[in-house]
Amino acid sequence: RRVHGEERSRLETRQRTELDRFMELYSQYQADSTSNNSRGRVYLSMSWFGEWERFVKGRSIDPPGPIHNSTISEPNRSEHSTNASPTVRSLRRNAHCAEISVEIWKFFQSIYGGGPLVADDSIVLTSQGGQGDELNPSTQWDRRSGDRNTQLKLL
Repeated sequence: RRVHGEERSRLETRQRTELDRFMELYSQYQADSTSNNSRGRVYLSMSWFGEWERFVKGRSIDPPGPIHNSTISEPNRSEHSTNASPTVRSLRRNAHCAEISVEIWKFFQSIYGGGPLVADDSIVLTSQGGQGDELNPSTQWDRRSGDRNTQLKLL
């Protein structure tokens, strides 16, 4: 399928806008991580991220569809987790994923939907007075290092 004229212009604007916003959020995330101001870990399937990257880089005219994190998530968090929530899942061992910020997750979620949310125990989901759920990092989070996640890098 080919896109022409005004439809092509709208598509290119969307791709550029999404990429620019992502880069802004990711730069902030890197700065926060470097200065130990990171607010918790959220994970994203590299498979889905690759689809999104092809879209925003103009290699595909089709957006990626809803986020599909089921391949990187455990069915449920342990009952021993202090912040257990049925809508927040733990990361599956050896999952092919990227670590992202809560803000990047919210950005992708607002455009594409999908899930599930995969996060460490520092992320809790709270209800905002009947206005839906919101992600909130726990103040008890302690930074742990790990090499199992891929550093995001747009090619």
